[in-house]
Amino acid sequence: MASVAETAEQTSLRRRLAQWCLILACLFPCLLGCEGCQQAAPLPEGEQENAAAFSGSPIKTFPAGTSANESSLKPGHWFSAAKPLRANREDVRGSIQVTAGQRIKLDSGKIERIHQPLIAERPAVLPKGQRKQLDFRLLAPLSSRLSDRSGYLRDTLMTRNQSVAYDSGERAIPLLRPEQYFVAVMTTRPERFVSVQVADWVKPPRDPNAFTTGSQPTNYRVIFPPTEDLVPLPETMLDWTSIAFVIWDDVSVDRLTPGQQQALTDWLNWGGHMVVNGRYADESFGETPLADLLPMHSLKLVELEGAPFVELLENWSVDKDPTTAAQVAQATKIQGNVAIDGVQHPNTKTIPNTGELVLTRRRGLGNVVMTRFDITTDLVQNWASRDSFYNNLMLQRPPREYTEDAGNIMLRFAGHPAASTVPAEVNSPLRLFSRDGILGGTPETTEASEESTTLEELTAATAPDSNDDQAVRAARSSLSQDLQAAPAFVSEPMGGVGAWTDRSNVASVAMQSLTEQSGISIPPASFVARSLAWYLLILVPLNYLFFRLIGRLEYAWLAVPVIAVGGAIWVARAARLDIGFARLENEIGLLEMQPEYDRAHLSSFIAIYSSLGTDYQIAFDSPDAAGLPVGQNNSTDGSAPVRLQMGYGEGPILSGIQVASNQTRLVHTEQIVPAGGFFRWTAENNKLANGSDLVLTNAVVVRRGDEGQITIADLGDFPSGATRTVEFASEELHDLLTWAEPLRPLVQGLLSPAGMQRGEVRLVAAIEEAPSKMRIEPQASQANRATVLLAHLQYPGLPEPKKDTNLPPKPKERVDDLMLDQALESPEKAN
Repeated sequence: MASVAETAEQTSLRRRLAQWCLILACLFPCLLGCEGCQQAAPLPEGEQENAAAFSGSPIKTFPAGTSANESSLKPGHWFSAAKPLRANREDVRGSIQVTAGQRIKLDSGKIERIHQPLIAERPAVLPKGQRKQLDFRLLAPLSSRLSDRSGYLRDTLMTRNQSVAYDSGERAIPLLRPEQYFVAVMTTRPERFVSVQVADWVKPPRDPNAFTTGSQPTNYRVIFPPTEDLVPLPETMLDWTSIAFVIWDDVSVDRLTPGQQQALTDWLNWGGHMVVNGRYADESFGETPLADLLPMHSLKLVELEGAPFVELLENWSVDKDPTTAAQVAQATKIQGNVAIDGVQHPNTKTIPNTGELVLTRRRGLGNVVMTRFDITTDLVQNWASRDSFYNNLMLQRPPREYTEDAGNIMLRFAGHPAASTVPAEVNSPLRLFSRDGILGGTPETTEASEESTTLEELTAATAPDSNDDQAVRAARSSLSQDLQAAPAFVSEPMGGVGAWTDRSNVASVAMQSLTEQSGISIPPASFVARSLAWYLLILVPLNYLFFRLIGRLEYAWLAVPVIAVGGAIWVARAARLDIGFARLENEIGLLEMQPEYDRAHLSSFIAIYSSLGTDYQIAFDSPDAAGLPVGQNNSTDGSAPVRLQMGYGEGPILSGIQVASNQTRLVHTEQIVPAGGFFRWTAENNKLANGSDLVLTNAVVVRRGDEGQITIADLGDFPSGATRTVEFASEELHDLLTWAEPLRPLVQGLLSPAGMQRGEVRLVAAIEEAPSKMRIEPQASQANRATVLLAHLQYPGLPEPKKDTNLPPKPKERVDDLMLDQALESPEKAN
């Protein structure tokens, strides 16, 4: 019996032990907490009462480096950012609001702050003790003077219990110069790219021997985004306009969110330039959608001998490079150097004289350059021509040369006058036509397009002007012809190309047309006469006959006010006017598409009229959108701020657009929208297929030949799914009378050769319905919308890259340097 009792007790003990183990297993995750929100260790109860209610870090602007101190803003460009914030005492719900502005140092030494009338807002849910990253978007303040290079950001947390629960105060942030742009280096080994930060292509042309005080301006701000977690890059192309180049080393594409991958693809198609280290491309890109952007697919590792490297070194070494012989000797000793190989895309080209080691592929307006070897190899790192290799071959910038003038050593672009700075259109290849495009007067202005300017003239030609000659002169710079980028007209001198602007050629033409068209539609005289006739007919004979027939003629007088009110309501409704409250919207849009790409950039300029003071809001259906009232980013007169709200819908909401009584206010919006397909152009047989969902009318194809001549083909209606043979007519001008009046000036400019490169082909047409679901509230009783399509069908081939003319000379020894050398050589004499 004892053994049976002991056995039962042991069985019961094992059951209880198993139950406790199960309970502990269930409670184990709760004891550890959730690391997804970066939960911090709780403070002791005594310290919780004394701790600050909130703790936050400075705002991190994208593209971001490893430190918040590296943050900087490109004036006049939209940017994405994140605010780290934690609630220490209790759970908090509210909204975070971020504002920006500029700090101007007056002659008296005081700092004046100019607040930008724009507030970024998003909801904030802060569980106690958990650090949250609150993302938002904002427009960087536009500098008023070149010397004002300081801005600020300020974020506040608004809650229901307290109007302001947290205020970070103003945090100073540097502003880039107009010619400066970001270069994002995607690598897990930044030490191998230190040479990029000090490269001479990062610095503007200047005298290396000149004595300077203070920091020298640079062409680029090199950023190394951290790659341990999600990469701090924007998720919309509209916030990528400040990035000129991406150098992709060994970071896995999986580190990017789907939104970031889409933004990178959009950025490339609108002129972005990406350099890919092919040695790690098979692992970095793999089978992801971004692998379709590369010049080569089905990648695999192979071993190469030294001959291709010798060819590259010998052909791309700058004259009198003292390191070439040693690098060539090292290359000849290479046995089985690891490289990449695969199947080249049909549009891929091998850059000449590189031993087939450097490939390039055009993607829309942009370009992808990929090496088949590791660009951080010692063959390149220890090569004196390394900066020339990057500047000319990898980034495809114009070749440079060092010259001596009056004893001063100057760096300039080969064949061009020296300048203190490089124009923004040279440093950034990105182009958005509604911001940077050039509109000419008429297609007859072909001769004027051959003018050229110096660098200084090109830099000076930045003020907005409707004069076609100035736009053409800025576009046809002889330096621009050496670039792979399209011509550009910089309408915002402080923001450079790609800046948000209401003063571009397209914006000026669109807003001029809107100003002429805006206003309530007055009914024609025939409508008034017809309405009056019906009113009198009902009021007198019909009213009399009706009550006479029913034997109640005395009631006819009682029906008079009822007939009058009913007639007024009918007339107001027929005239499409609300009683005592009229609203009107006129909209002109430009939809830009790139070759063989199914997404489009839609720029809309909207005139909103209201007979009574009204607050409007514009809601977008995707994150790829932005908008502002015209002149809001340049306003310094204390205008009421508008709000860009995120996290309240599918896309941002622009609210607080105030329209005064009997006034018209202009609004500028931009979106990246799907087109449902693309236009396929076959140059061999002049075939054009409409593979998009767009239904076109008044379609026109315009081509500029290699000799500068313009030929035009009228296609008429061009529905979705149709294919046409394009028959060009030399010297034939398109009949603009078939276009609606508001669109004629814009179409006339698009058909002009002023902004076209030789060898370029474009499609211009009217769109029956733009692919946008943007909502304007409250809705207008009258709305007139018209959109023009600009589809780039073919760009000219890229110019062949050229190496620099010479290497930088050794800096001259100064007197103090000579004295130091003598002291080090003979210290006893120095004593």
